Amino acid sequence: MKDHRFIGALALVLFVSCVVGIARAQTQPWDTNVLAWLGPTTCSTGEPITSCPVLGYRVERSATTTGTFTTVATNVTALTYIHNGAVAGQNCYRVIALSAAGDSLPSNVACKTNVRPAGPPNPPTNLTVTAPTAYDVRPNETTFAFDRGRAVGTAKLGAACDETRSTGNGFYALERPSRVTLTRNPRSTALVAQCG
Repeated sequence: MKDHRFIGALALVLFVSCVVGIARAQTQPWDTNVLAWLGPTTCSTGEPITSCPVLGYRVERSATTTGTFTTVATNVTALTYIHNGAVAGQNCYRVIALSAAGDSLPSNVACKTNVRPAGPPNPPTNLTVTAPTAYDVRPNETTFAFDRGRAVGTAKLGAACDETRSTGNGFYALERPSRVTLTRNPRSTALVAQCG
């Protein structure tokens, strides 16, 4: 049986919204990072990539280059990804190619420091539910984080969300999960919904 893992590092580039020497005219929100990468071209056997085709990519984020990375997106089929949930401070990313024969080694790590625009001290949280479907959460033992699980009910549009707890891709913990109208028993006490 042949081992068809990928060889060579995936090359990740983080497009920052401002470049040294250019004014800070940002074309995207402060909490958005645009990533792009080059996929692997050969398998570990030296065969062309068609022998171990890439099924998608997993994008992971950490606060440092050597910290614990958590998944922000899975099964990304393009060679680019826009992360709309970056936190203030340093955001470091890496990408892993996925194949039926196994995952690649992580790409290089690319980092960007995101700066929240100045505002009043301790601004009020105004993140609210924008899509009514509520989901439970499930632990991801690979990333030591939580992923969005299955649909379990309906949350009221405009209900408050907790911006400090997210499963990525715009899904945040509901501040009052007890107010969700359940259609099935959730596997967790925390519930998430799409918020904005």
